[in-house]
Amino acid sequence: MSAPDSVLQGQKPAEVLIVGFGAVGIIYGYFLELHKLARVTAVARSTYDSIIKDGITIKSLKWGDIQGWRPSRVVRAIDELLDSPFDYVIISTKAIPEVATTPHLLGSLLSDQYRHPQPAYVLLQNGLGVEKELHDTLAGIQPPPIIITCALYIMTNITANGSVSHGSFERVTAGIYHPIPKPNTDIEQKVLERFVGLITSSNSEGKISDNVLAAKYLKNLWNSTFGMYSVLTNLSPLQWMQNDKGFEYSRNVILSLLREVILVGQQSGLQADWPDAEEFTDKAFDQFRTGTDFIPSALLDVRLGKPFELEVILGAVVRMGREHAVPIPRLELMYQTLYLVQSDKLRNSLAASK
Repeated sequence: MSAPDSVLQGQKPAEVLIVGFGAVGIIYGYFLELHKLARVTAVARSTYDSIIKDGITIKSLKWGDIQGWRPSRVVRAIDELLDSPFDYVIISTKAIPEVATTPHLLGSLLSDQYRHPQPAYVLLQNGLGVEKELHDTLAGIQPPPIIITCALYIMTNITANGSVSHGSFERVTAGIYHPIPKPNTDIEQKVLERFVGLITSSNSEGKISDNVLAAKYLKNLWNSTFGMYSVLTNLSPLQWMQNDKGFEYSRNVILSLLREVILVGQQSGLQADWPDAEEFTDKAFDQFRTGTDFIPSALLDVRLGKPFELEVILGAVVRMGREHAVPIPRLELMYQTLYLVQSDKLRNSLAASK
């Protein structure tokens, strides 16, 4: 496995490139630079001018209001960075392979045009199987670069005025991606530990997992049920609970969906600390009832007329269920219905781009 020397030595600020400078990319870019342990370069295509002129406003329940923050460097395109060495490249785009794959987004960084040793790649993305296309592309490079994949828990969105809202909590569970489970090498472990150390240096929560794919599946319990049902209803979880019947019906649906998602994970052989479906559901509903009206990112995308993360969040679970002959009629119904919604968003997105 390859790793830049500065990653292993840890003696100078880490050079970090962020591809996908939306809400998640901005929050973690801010964390990484907070104590000057990293220098962040951001690829900001559509927001480049506003970031250069005004910086970014972050409104966080945890950190307060941050006005005018800018990363150390902002560029419009990856092609501007072919002479720049990086220790880590964080991919924090929405994982929508129907629109663009990760290798496509990284472009010339994965080619012979890039004039430095390959960095370690960090996937801060929701969903399952988001690592495969990048792994397959990097497999031709020797030694193959390291891929860190993460289960990400955070409530953050871009608001209507362009600022970033952030709640009171965030957590990253990170691990080395191996298509076939095996122990980390010494180099992989050092690269992983340094990345998590950079995250926790800002008092953000981060931990290492030697079973990260199971950790990602557990995170996907939430996204594949609450997130996808929000899209199906065009309502936030708090809006489901506007009256007693709304609470009763939405709880029944979520509980049934959750039981199917857990069953798929169990039947596929994932070793995880599986939650009790009723306790998980009730705890989540209690959090929504007492919190702010958080809009899941998939619902926000659909309301803005954009494609959403259907395939990596729900489609992946459905395909696992089919592969292992698990009866999942409710997940199948929701997936096949949302597939029509996604197809419409993809058509509109393609038409708008012409």
